[in-house]
Amino acid sequence: MKNPSLPLERWPAEDQLAWDVTIKPGGFLEDGGPAAHWRPATRCTNIHHYGRWLAFLAKSGRLTEKGLAERCDRSAVLLYIEQLRTTVASTTLASSIVGLAYMLKAMAPASDWQWLVHTANVLAANQVPLRRKASRILPSDYIYAKALQELKRIVSLATRSKSDIAGYRNVLAIALVAAQPLRRKNVSALRLGVTILRRGDVWAIDIPGNDTKNGRPISADLPRSLTPFLDVYVRDIRPVLSRGSTGDALWISWYGGEMSAHAFYLRFVEATERLFGRPFNPHLLRDCAATSLAEMSPDYALIAQDLLGHATFAMTEENYIHANQLAASRNVNAALKARIAEKHHRLR
Repeated sequence: MKNPSLPLERWPAEDQLAWDVTIKPGGFLEDGGPAAHWRPATRCTNIHHYGRWLAFLAKSGRLTEKGLAERCDRSAVLLYIEQLRTTVASTTLASSIVGLAYMLKAMAPASDWQWLVHTANVLAANQVPLRRKASRILPSDYIYAKALQELKRIVSLATRSKSDIAGYRNVLAIALVAAQPLRRKNVSALRLGVTILRRGDVWAIDIPGNDTKNGRPISADLPRSLTPFLDVYVRDIRPVLSRGSTGDALWISWYGGEMSAHAFYLRFVEATERLFGRPFNPHLLRDCAATSLAEMSPDYALIAQDLLGHATFAMTEENYIHANQLAASRNVNAALKARIAEKHHRLR
């Protein structure tokens, strides 16, 4: 690994203690630590960023020379930036320094970190994406229709090989994300009967707010056209993968256990490359959904806010957002169906 991250349990004692204080919850008459309100995903990301910084210090022999705040001076940070610049993209470089600044402001609040914040802002303002996103956008209805076509092909096979079984799982994930563009963390962690469940003739997503990035629950109906393929997966494909093991995880690896988020990501990207001739990740499908909705109609562009879980009105009540998400998912399902039907009509 080019830029390893030092695990939390291997941090210096001073740093571990500072982190414990930083995340300490507040009491009835007592304020919590500066990071007590951070969501689990934010904590995990910033722990990784800070661990990467500590790994750099350890490798260069600087980790035990000074205390937590003293060891982070301008010269050390500049060396760290130069080292990262040779091994990571500018976007990763910027996020690494932004994360480091967040952590030090929280863990050593008595020190002045304005210079580090300024450095992080400069890097963030000058980051250059390796690949232009716009050139990789595909219409969501095309992605969805092509995924269903591949699922139909696999279902029609008299016998299914290992690659067919794993491929069905991976392509089903593409179809599901095209229909309901969840974040990778949420889609990879779906659980049968808990966060994805059958309601009448449709499958539905029901994710509580404490498991989402913005803290708001996600409730959405999946298209009816996806129902038979999810049924086949749950009834025929998943049992082959699970090999009799128990558990409610939707996505099962070939070895019988729950797929990790990283494994899900890798299989997803591989499957998109085979199916579309180019690799793309679950997050890009969120951009595809937003772009496709905007192209359909200005009214549909407004739906994207609810479908993607982007809260833009701070005073909007939770039950209103919940209702909007359900309405958004059903509107998008109808739009997908109409677009696919229209293209089929043109081909006749």
